[in-house]
Amino acid sequence: MEVLALIPNQYGHAPGQRGSIELWEISQNERFDQGDKRITSYVEFPAFNWGRQFDLKKVVALELWLDRLYGETNFTLEYRPDGDPCWYPWHKWQICTARNSCEEDVHNPVCYPAVEKGESYRSTIKLPLPPAVCNKVMMRPTNIGYQIQPKLTWHGHVRVRGIYLHSEDRVDPLYDNLVC
Repeated sequence: MEVLALIPNQYGHAPGQRGSIELWEISQNERFDQGDKRITSYVEFPAFNWGRQFDLKKVVALELWLDRLYGETNFTLEYRPDGDPCWYPWHKWQICTARNSCEEDVHNPVCYPAVEKGESYRSTIKLPLPPAVCNKVMMRPTNIGYQIQPKLTWHGHVRVRGIYLHSEDRVDPLYDNLVC
């Protein structure tokens, strides 16, 4: 199924052109754009508070479930605590899966006839601790907050099946920052 969509940009016109509209072709069947160009996509997940919105938490890990991997895909994970307007870098990585028999074994490629490979998957990808950057406004590390929102960006073909964000409870001492 393909859909042609007329989409105005954020301000109702294309950059540098007032009143113009972009024409986009949206397809569920195509893995790449214009032949072999990888597509950049992202998702901003909801802010996680683990059902305890008034308790301070520290983010310790993130797990991802991916499928429909095809070819080379680059990932960037970012996060922000407590509605911070800035995204903080968490982790970058790459997954590469063979698209055909030529790419499967680089030392002994079978390129004729090139046999297309199917899509691949990864379950469970465990990502490391996010870096603790000092938040100058809240005066605490950015990996500590009442709610944490992750954002995943990827360049390539993949489907995100699931995400699980791990946290530990933190104690925020009462009257800790009061100055007499």
